[in-house]
Amino acid sequence: MVPWYASELVYGSASYPSLASHVQRAQASGLPGAAFANPLTRTEDDTIINTNRQTACGDAPASRA
Repeated sequence: MVPWYASELVYGSASYPSLASHVQRAQASGLPGAAFANPLTRTEDDTIINTNRQTACGDAPASRA
């Protein structure tokens, strides 16, 4: 069995300046997911999900798939 590990992605700022800038700013933000030690997580708490959705989307209509 091969243990899970986070693989490294490297994007050169010369080839992908917008992407490299975005990644650098995201990593410098200190928000969850900015560093391996503080990963993003997924919640199943409906109260938190609804609060996050309201904060992110406001009054935008829900998409219908």
